[in-house]
Amino acid sequence: TAKEEVEAKWNPISFHVAEVYLLERKGNGGQFKVLATIPLGADSKVELHDPPKAFPGMPTIEDDWVKARRKSVKKRAKRNMTKKERRGGYQTKKGT
Repeated sequence: TAKEEVEAKWNPISFHVAEVYLLERKGNGGQFKVLATIPLGADSKVELHDPPKAFPGMPTIEDDWVKARRKSVKKRAKRNMTKKERRGGYQTKKGT
């Protein structure tokens, strides 16, 4: 089975996670920003960021190659949708 194939090749790892981030992204071209830092563990307090914080070292605008790749993926996904899906789902006939 697929599960057995994965388990046969699986090498477990472990690592410490001190905090997680709640992310936000506005629009297709924007970068993800941190809305909140959520520390894990006892006596931890959530830190809200208003305005949201950019990740250090992240570009403020999307590189051309990233934009081109994102658009090609979106175009391919749209090509694979059926006409009914593009119209917003499956429509029922009047009276049914």
